Amino acid sequence: MVLPSRGTAASALFLRDPDTALALDLWDRYSGAPGLLNAAPASIGRRFGYVYDPETERFTNVVTGRTVTNAQLRHYVFKVSGEASLRMKKTTQQLIAGVILLAAWYEEMRSLTAALYRTIFILSIGGFLFEDDTARNIFYLLVLPQFGRLDNF
Repeated sequence: MVLPSRGTAASALFLRDPDTALALDLWDRYSGAPGLLNAAPASIGRRFGYVYDPETERFTNVVTGRTVTNAQLRHYVFKVSGEASLRMKKTTQQLIAGVILLAAWYEEMRSLTAALYRTIFILSIGGFLFEDDTARNIFYLLVLPQFGRLDNF
């Protein structure tokens, strides 16, 4: 599996640390399930937050013992996506009004899009602690073409 070279715009700007920080911030502030992206394996005896069981592909709140359903996850993602959408609309209005430059608009669009993709990827694998190079590379191959469209804008 070969990824684009590090020098391409898509690979160089796709998932930087600030985008991961933005993903965590958006999730923890707007999802309704703060801390879920930092779930630990169920085998770890955690006293707070969430654990993830790869066999059942379920998150469980350690304090309440309640399992997070797929419908709840979709609802949480919808809330985070809604906030990102509001931010994108606001930034676009600023561009139209001449308050910001195209470069600032582009950077904000790229950051929010990368944060949303990053969030969904992390949820799909059970949290940051389950991330590995193989899964990340496959994910990049699927998502990088989307950034090519933004780059060609």
